[in-house]
Amino acid sequence: MGAHNHSSWALVFSLGRAGFRVLVLGFRGRRNFTFSSRFAKERALVPDPAQDLVACRRALKRVEADFVIPASEEAALALGDDPRALGAFPPLFDKLLVAREGPRFGLTTPETWEGPPEAWPAVLKPRRSVWREGER
Repeated sequence: MGAHNHSSWALVFSLGRAGFRVLVLGFRGRRNFTFSSRFAKERALVPDPAQDLVACRRALKRVEADFVIPASEEAALALGDDPRALGAFPPLFDKLLVAREGPRFGLTTPETWEGPPEAWPAVLKPRRSVWREGER
């Protein structure tokens, strides 16, 4: 899900090459270039979750698929608690949580603060790139 980015292209290629029949879900209004993959056996459009999350989730319920793999943060958030969702781990999209917990799992992370930095120069980033309505 999320045929507009390179992650989806790699995912469709890998699954198709492994012999899976792949239905590629794209967002309306986006350049869904993964639709052109020779491994995209079926294609479907759903509303863009950035424009209408409720309509997107409603459309996803009508999609017949054994499982759905999000290829972007917004696709994972749109899937919500859909039991067919594979790889949708919203906590991993929280940059602050990953910076704090990553070293426990062998990840190297820069010194990180929540709120104003303790030293300058500093790189300022949002905790997440995509937010659900009412979460900020």
